[in-house]
Amino acid sequence: MVPSLQNVPATTTTNSGGGATCSPPLNNLIKSVFMGQCYCGDNNNNNNNLSFHQDNVLQFVELPGMQFIGLGCMADELTPRERVYDTLEQLTSQRERLVRIGFLSTSGVTGETTHVQAMPLQVYNKQLESQPATTAKLSRPVQTLVQQIENQDYRAAKLQLSLQFTSQKQHLPRGNHLYLAGITAHNLAVVKMLCRDIDDDDESIIHLLEQAIYYKEQAFGSEKQQDQDDDDAITSGTTSGGGELLAYSWDELGIQYFCQSQFEKALEAFQQAQKVRHPNVVPSSDASVASTSPNPAGMAMVWNNMACCHFQLKDYELALTTLRQARILQQTYLVQTQGLADVDLLYNAIVMCNYSYLCLCLKRYEEARSVLEEALMIQQSCLEDENHRAIRDTRSNLEFTNAFHN
Repeated sequence: MVPSLQNVPATTTTNSGGGATCSPPLNNLIKSVFMGQCYCGDNNNNNNNLSFHQDNVLQFVELPGMQFIGLGCMADELTPRERVYDTLEQLTSQRERLVRIGFLSTSGVTGETTHVQAMPLQVYNKQLESQPATTAKLSRPVQTLVQQIENQDYRAAKLQLSLQFTSQKQHLPRGNHLYLAGITAHNLAVVKMLCRDIDDDDESIIHLLEQAIYYKEQAFGSEKQQDQDDDDAITSGTTSGGGELLAYSWDELGIQYFCQSQFEKALEAFQQAQKVRHPNVVPSSDASVASTSPNPAGMAMVWNNMACCHFQLKDYELALTTLRQARILQQTYLVQTQGLADVDLLYNAIVMCNYSYLCLCLKRYEEARSVLEEALMIQQSCLEDENHRAIRDTRSNLEFTNAFHN
């Protein structure tokens, strides 16, 4: 059970003196912090916390996790667990794909509203490379966690996150600990999945994700969507709003249930993620409506995962329809972001491969071949190893398609 909270403010952040902070408009604030400027006084780096503190801004590491389920190779006839971990292998061939750099701030004269923005580490690194003099450097503890993930030192990352999570739970009513406890619980679940030690069983991961959801709902609200007024968020490769952090945890919980072949529970979790992102849209909706979501890529992701559940439940037509809508949404997102991070292209390739997999199940060989050829080109452009499992699977499915089509 998740511990109860007493006297925890749902959306208020306080400064070290106990008073509510005041910040400039969110867009200007985030841009200024990212570009190395400061509105609110000196930095207060704390080596026991994975955050970069200013009076009203924290920098943190976000590990979204698996996010996407891939169906894999037709010839292998994978189990749900194998589908999950084969997709994880594809996404972790370059570990920086797993990392996002986030900013949490308050706005308004009383600091009553919490805002969150996060960007892929690849986007941050490109900014640092092109404008090193003006881009804010990562704090030491944030750098440490990023390096641990990139070096696959997951046990060290797990220890560091475990210590921080324990500390945050002991001080939930204070400052930003409530928000960060939800983020840290999610990160710890992701690291446990990557580490796969004997104590990193499915139930411990699920429990952490449930805690992450609980704390995030307390901090951000159970249905709080991303901020709708940040037109720069998607085109800069960022996501904005605490709702997306909450949706990520629902996504990962659904994937864990999928891994256990509990497809109905997985669908329920994915539906919760969808509700957070856009409560009035379902996969049968016109994709142009769903594209009005602040994060169409997130909607595409959750629809892909729902389609995988429908596939496992043998409803191939519904799975194909859902994937078709997911593809349309992804194309919308890629046009908006101009492919800022290659992980976005890999996610697109996963959906395309899943779509072709369903086409093969329904004997639509010509359509499957066309989509697979495009997916293979994307994978080859993003993955350094020509013998990578994802590329091998796509080629195998192409051979399967050609054999039956001819």
